[in-house]
Amino acid sequence: MRWEGRTMRSGTSFFNKTLIRTDIRRYWPVLFAYTAVWMSLPLTQWSEAQYIGNGSRDYFAGDTIYEMMPAAIAIALVFGCMMAMAVFSYLTNSRSVGLMHSLPVRRTTHFVSHVASALGMFVVANVFVALLTLLVQALTGSTAPMDVLVWLAVSTMLDIIFFSMAVVCCMFTGWLLAVPVLFGALNCFVWVVQMLLQSLGKRIRFLEEVCTALELTNPRCVHARAEEFARDHREAFDLATSRAVASLPTLCELTLPMVKVGGAFLAMKALDSDEEIHSAKSAIAQLGGHLEEVREYTIPGTDVRRRVVVIRKDKPTAHTFPRPFARIKKSPLR
Repeated sequence: MRWEGRTMRSGTSFFNKTLIRTDIRRYWPVLFAYTAVWMSLPLTQWSEAQYIGNGSRDYFAGDTIYEMMPAAIAIALVFGCMMAMAVFSYLTNSRSVGLMHSLPVRRTTHFVSHVASALGMFVVANVFVALLTLLVQALTGSTAPMDVLVWLAVSTMLDIIFFSMAVVCCMFTGWLLAVPVLFGALNCFVWVVQMLLQSLGKRIRFLEEVCTALELTNPRCVHARAEEFARDHREAFDLATSRAVASLPTLCELTLPMVKVGGAFLAMKALDSDEEIHSAKSAIAQLGGHLEEVREYTIPGTDVRRRVVVIRKDKPTAHTFPRPFARIKKSPLR
């Protein structure tokens, strides 16, 4: 009766100590391997401190930690998947599932206990490596505690993210080998999205470098969708310009709402843009402007000839513009 009473109490709690201890006892090799990989951090700190001067040790200690940050992503990805496959491996076997669910423990307690045991092992390993790194820094005369704390926070956060993704994969699959496949597919999708965002971010970084090179004192580079930015910054700028990224009616709808009355929109176009410019006159009028002039120029350092179309704004643009980009693309102004 005593054993039965203890077991029943766990049925109304979120944690079951027996399940947590069982996970740690069965899957400690994953914890050991994870810790062994991250032992490279204090070992690198120790080896570099042997040939770096005392005055530079603080700098190089922090620099070494930040250089290892990209590795934290790969390590968290691999071990997050391994740990999830380990603690939720019983889901791939019908007999194991039946045995687990026959225990007088709620399914919520099952789930939370397995997650707690896995994340607890990650946290313990990270804290151990962080303390060992701080000890190495103290012994070698370098002090970069904030960098170590940043590493601890970032590594733990990455472990949580990738482990959570792998747990979702375990919930959706009933085959152990399908877990890493689905997990890899999800991370490939995230990687593609990240690459797309980085490619967009490069444009902003280029503009920031140009502003620095020109010694401009008050520029602000913003990464945003033009139609959303225009709705929040109506009649705010004296001039607006754009690359030749769309037809002139589309560009006018995206930019003229941002231009003050009396200001101008400068659209860069090719020399053979007469038909496009003519077709945009109605759209320009609907948006409160008029075509002022078309000026041709040569790009400095080349023989390439281009045009800048100057559109002057005469009156405020109606609040119905700009429309959502899907509507602009589907039915441009005519």
